Amino acid sequence: MLSPARQQQWQRIDDMSQQMLQLFQKQDWQTVIDLSQQRQTMLEAFFAQPISEADAPAIAAGIQQILHNDRHVLDQARQKQSEMIQSVRQIGDGRQAIDTYHQIDRN
Repeated sequence: MLSPARQQQWQRIDDMSQQMLQLFQKQDWQTVIDLSQQRQTMLEAFFAQPISEADAPAIAAGIQQILHNDRHVLDQARQKQSEMIQSVRQIGDGRQAIDTYHQIDRN
């Protein structure tokens, strides 16, 4: 069984993962990036010590949840990126239309 300190460490990692998902939904990009870096450091520290066979299933389930949350964030990020690309294209189309109008207006 994980020691209380290790349980607390793992819970903090899990909490950070949940918080990252919530912050992403609020579009707080910089905080998501900061938390991701902090979480990575905590994961490295956590796994620097061996996990007992008895604790492995619970830790594996936690890892699966973290991966699921991360995939969700990445999927949403890709969707937002596509939306932004579309918006930029529309702005470009609008500028092109304005330029064409000005060229016709000058003639």
